[in-house]
Amino acid sequence: MKKADIILAVGLFIIGILVGKYINWPYFHISKEIDFAEVLSAGSSFILAYLVVKILEKGKEERRIEKDYLISKIEEVNNECNQLISTIRTGQIDYTKAVSSFKVYNIKIKKILKIANKIKIDITEQEKQKILKSLKIFKDLTTFTPRTLPANSPIQIINNIVFFSNQRISEIETQWDRLEDYMFDLHIKVNKG
Repeated sequence: MKKADIILAVGLFIIGILVGKYINWPYFHISKEIDFAEVLSAGSSFILAYLVVKILEKGKEERRIEKDYLISKIEEVNNECNQLISTIRTGQIDYTKAVSSFKVYNIKIKKILKIANKIKIDITEQEKQKILKSLKIFKDLTTFTPRTLPANSPIQIINNIVFFSNQRISEIETQWDRLEDYMFDLHIKVNKG
């Protein structure tokens, strides 16, 4: 217990004694004697109530810390994906960088989902699969290229640099918006959980 809490409790107790001892109200019978057993009972009830509240607050605080950590990881993935999208909007990206970025995103998202499960945030298997499938489509739109490409292909790789047509950039942005919505839903679910 903090000093201020103890001082407040003792102060209220003393005020209660003084009010009961020296003030007479008509129609109320107030005993002028103090029973030690009742004081002990009231004191122990107060202490137990205080301890229960502190234990519950500690549990809520720990839960909030876990959720804040998870939310920060979700925001981290979103920020990294936004940086990737900014690069893609230029019409080109280093192939190796893009592939490794998606591997990292996949690992991070799976870790987020695993931690959410561990701290008992209710995320259905369908929601998990929706997020992971959306990430895979996002990756495929950005990095998947067949061995032989027609000249008018929406994606070309030349010297390990991926070049995108405007149509492909639009498709990638649309898929990113979808994934971002799913991640936002996850963010909300974690916050409410």
